[in-house]
This record gives sequence, C-alpha cells and structure tokens, in this order.
Amino acid sequence: MYYSAIGLLAVLVLCIVNLDILRDPRVYDKPAWYVYRRFLFAVLVYYVTDILWGILDYKKLSGALFVDTTVYFIAMAAGLTFWAEYTVAYLHENSRFGRFLVHTGRILAGLILAVTIVNIFTPVLFTVDSECTYIALPVRYVLLVSQIVFLLIISLHALSSMISSGADSENRVRFRILASFGMIMACCLFVQLLFPLLPVYSIAYMLGTCLLHSFVANDEKEEYKRGMEEAEKISELKDRFFSLLDNMPGMTFTKDAETGKYLACNKAFADYAHKSSTDLVIGLTDAQIFDAQTAEYFVETDKLALSMSKPYIYYEDVPDALGNPRQLQTTKLKYKDTQGRYCVLGMCQDITDLVSIRHEQAMTKEAYEKAVSTGLMYNRIAQTLARDYEKIFYIDTDSEEFREYVKREGDSTLSEVRHGWHFFSDCKAELSEDVCPDDRDAFLTALNRKKLMKELSLRQTFTFTYRRLIQDRPVYFSMKISRMAKDEHFIVIGFMDIDQLTREAKARSGKLSDTQA
Repeated sequence: MYYSAIGLLAVLVLCIVNLDILRDPRVYDKPAWYVYRRFLFAVLVYYVTDILWGILDYKKLSGALFVDTTVYFIAMAAGLTFWAEYTVAYLHENSRFGRFLVHTGRILAGLILAVTIVNIFTPVLFTVDSECTYIALPVRYVLLVSQIVFLLIISLHALSSMISSGADSENRVRFRILASFGMIMACCLFVQLLFPLLPVYSIAYMLGTCLLHSFVANDEKEEYKRGMEEAEKISELKDRFFSLLDNMPGMTFTKDAETGKYLACNKAFADYAHKSSTDLVIGLTDAQIFDAQTAEYFVETDKLALSMSKPYIYYEDVPDALGNPRQLQTTKLKYKDTQGRYCVLGMCQDITDLVSIRHEQAMTKEAYEKAVSTGLMYNRIAQTLARDYEKIFYIDTDSEEFREYVKREGDSTLSEVRHGWHFFSDCKAELSEDVCPDDRDAFLTALNRKKLMKELSLRQTFTFTYRRLIQDRPVYFSMKISRMAKDEHFIVIGFMDIDQLTREAKARSGKLSDTQA
C-alpha cells in the first residue's frame, strides 16, 4: 500500500499548491496558463490511476488492474503532449521548431493511445496474468525511451532559448526551471523503465510541479497581479480623465492630427455633435459627424493650430438649439501624446454672458465714477456741517449699538474713537455725569429711549439745551438729535458748545444772571 500512499501524497501537494489554477481558469488570462491547467489535470488523472494501481494490486483484482494500467498510459501520454505545448506557449516559440515540438508531442501521444487500444486486444505494451502480476512487454520500453528522448529535447530547447535570447537574471531562473523539470522527468522515467513497480514517475511529477510553482508560477502570478494593478490604475486614471473632460466648462475634445479622428471628448461636445454618448464620437472624423461646410471649416482651423507654436484662439457667432445667437471662444493647440504622434486639443466656451457683462461694466463705469464723486462730495458736506460739533454719536436704537466721533485737536474733522453697545443704559449715564444737577433730570429724560422715539416720530429733529460743569463753571451746550430719513431706527446725536452765543444773547436781552462762575 506504500505505492498508493506516494500517489495520495502527490495529489494533496498538487491540489494545495495549484488550487487557484485548478479552481478557476480565468485567474491568469494567458494562453500558456490555459495549457498549464490542462497539464495539471492530466497529472492529476495520472496520480489517481497510480493510487488505484497500488490498491488493485494489493487486492489482486487483475481485470481492474489491467483497465487502470491502460488509463495510466493514456494519462502519461496526455501529460507529455500538454507539457510540450506549455513549454512552447510559455517561451512564445512561434518558430518551426516550436511547431515541431507541439506536433511531435501530439503524434507521440496519439501513438501511445493507439498502442494502448491495440494492447486491449493483443498484448504488446503490458499484460496482467491471472495472479495479478504486472508484466511489461517490449513496446513499453520503446514508448518510454521515446518519451525520455522527447523530454530531453524539450529541456535542451529551453536551455538554448535562454542562451539565445540573452534573458535577464529573473527570466534565466524560469528557463532553467523549465529545463530542470524535463531533466527530472526524463531521469525518473528512466528509473521507471528499469523498475516498473516503483512510483518513481509520480515522485518526479510531484517534484517537478512544485519547482514550477515555486519559481515560475509564483513569478508569473506576481507579474500578473502587477499587470492587473497597473491596468486598474490606468482604468482609474482614464475614468478621472473623462470625468475631468465632462466637468470642464464648455466643449472639449482631442483628435489625431494625421487622421483627424476624435480620440476623446466630453459630454457637451457629444451633445453638440448630436451623439448620445462620447463613445459614439471617438474614432469618427469631422466629415462623418458634421455637414461638408462645417467639417471643412474645422479641418482648416486644425491646420492653423498645427502650424502655430502657441494656442490658436478665435471667436465665432453660432445659434444655439433654440436659435438664439451665442458667441463662442474656441482655443486649439497642438501637442504630442505618449506615442509621439501629434494631436489637436480643442476647448470651446460660450462667452455670450461674459461679453454682455463686460458691455454692462463699460456702460456703468461712468455711473460708478459719478457715484464715487458724489459720495466724496457728500462726505465733504457732512464734515463741513459737523465742524461745530465737538462730539457725535451714531446709534442703532433697536440694538443700542453706537459709534462715537470726536473732533481731533488742531483739526476740524471728526474721527471715530469708540464702538460699543448699550448706549441708552451705560453711555447715557456716562454723559450725564458732568451735567449740572439742575439740568440732569431733564437731560436723562431727553435721552429716555421711549420718550425720545415718540418725540422723533412727531418731528425728525429734536434739540435740547443744558449746562455742563467744566472746571466748576457751567457751560451751555446744545444736544441735537436727528433721525435718519431712510433708516428710522438709526439716530445721530450731536453735542455743540453754545456757551458764548447763549451768554451774548442773554446779555443783549438783559437777562443774564448776576451769578457767574
């Protein structure tokens, strides 16, 4: 039973090592790997017959042993021809010698098959006697020797291909492994020739397939994975490129300068060309998409762009789908792609609205300059009128936000000195601190928000005269409160020193008090 144990171990090793290839033929999409997969199935069938051979021999089932040995030779022939085809496909050997190896392998396999069929009726290859003893006949030795020679030829071919192609170090290892596989199979087959009852050929297959998987298959898998990753990156880059084209403003396209065929375009250009998708534009020329006059015009502008060292920009008026006039700016430039061919890149943008805006800007420039001049004039008028005020507050009566302006020393203009909140609660109290006690209540009443807004609703301007204590001397001040005309919740409060004017007026009227500070 040890004979079957070797075969069973070989089956397990084969399935574990090559499970991905056996399970899915599309794992590695290369012709050589399809042939290699068939070779593995032939080896697997050979293992099964070898396992059964040991069991049937142990059970002394002569009839079943004869059938199993017949299938054994057929599986051996299939493995031989598939190995020849794989070697030629893997080495990309398309020469006469490569075809010779393939055809020779098939002829040899066909010969073994024919001899095996003949052996069923007339024993020439082997026989099994009544005691279940396997007896090798002369033709067996001829066929095995021919297989040994053929395996050696394949190995020598792999070595010669390695030498003649000048392969790099990585490929040299692969070529050597292919040659080594053939050598191992030939040597073990020679031992099998001398000792028919030893499972030497199964051991050879097991060692050979492990070598192939470790040094050739794994490298091929990694190379295939790298290729798939690169293909995925290229596909992702292509998707990004077309996404960029589709999201660019206006129409964008590129075409081969020599053939005039479109290489890519965005959705806007496909719509302009009356195509449902961009794929329907790629590969077509202008003559196949547009009328003769339009196509000729596009070809002429392409020639102009190709003759220039900088982008060619031109403008044209075209109607849109509704017949409305639109103005387009088209830019065409030449470039070289990765294959070294000249191409034309075109970008066409609707600038109708931009032209309209520029026209409106030109028309409003004068109005703008006039507005600036008028604003400057109003600012000067305001500064002149505010010259007599020593302090002005600009107040939002809803939020009590305020800005305080005071007259700068040695200058008649006002400058902002404070920006704050809560004018009617905090700032009002602050302003009343230096008001004469006799006038303080009236002053606070005048700045009461409810009463003030009620008063301003009756008249736009309210004036209140009071006295402030400055260096222990009462000084007359005028507080003028005005509501903004268009923003009624904004008011302006101005404080003016009218002490001299008031006292002169009272002196003239004889009402000036005898008590002066």
